Amino acid sequence: GLHPSFCTTDAPDSPHLAVPTYTGSLYIAFGSADQMQPASANEALIDATNALEKGEAEIHDGADHGFGVIGSGAYHQSAADRSYERVKVMFDRELA
Repeated sequence: GLHPSFCTTDAPDSPHLAVPTYTGSLYIAFGSADQMQPASANEALIDATNALEKGEAEIHDGADHGFGVIGSGAYHQSAADRSYERVKVMFDRELA
């Protein structure tokens, strides 16, 4: 997912708690300048994703929430390009 938010909570059904059960690929990307929710608020999600055999989490320097949305004020070309590249690699691997 690109720029996920509120995926790490204290609730027993917090999304990050399910990540260790994933058997497929997972890619998530955050912006270091995310104004909706800082990437640091999702450290547990980032750690859980990176612990997966086919998991990858990235934080893009200078990117805000919505960095992958072309035409938005938050669009960040290098973060978007890198994220779409990583998603394509993941899809190519999983859907081949």
